[in-house]
Amino acid sequence: MEELRRAARDDRYFVILLAFDYAAARQRQKKLLWMAKMSTPAVVTNLPAVIPALAASGRPVFGRDTTPDWVDSGKMREGSVIIAPLEVEETVPDGKK
Repeated sequence: MEELRRAARDDRYFVILLAFDYAAARQRQKKLLWMAKMSTPAVVTNLPAVIPALAASGRPVFGRDTTPDWVDSGKMREGSVIIAPLEVEETVPDGKK
């Protein structure tokens, strides 16, 4: 829980998903069925890039109200990055040879 409190003081992106009752909405009433809240650190990332990861990590709680809980979405990612060998190429502007 302390980790959750520390994270709450950081700059974060938040996604809050609300589900309303369709029949009530047709009667112009707002009847909240459930709410799921997810967040991630805002440092070194941008919101459009993290929305898919937040949705994937929040999937287990969709359909019911959530209480503050800590889910490490970094452990849930399925991907890899392969960096090819680096090459240094020197270019000289025209007229400076």
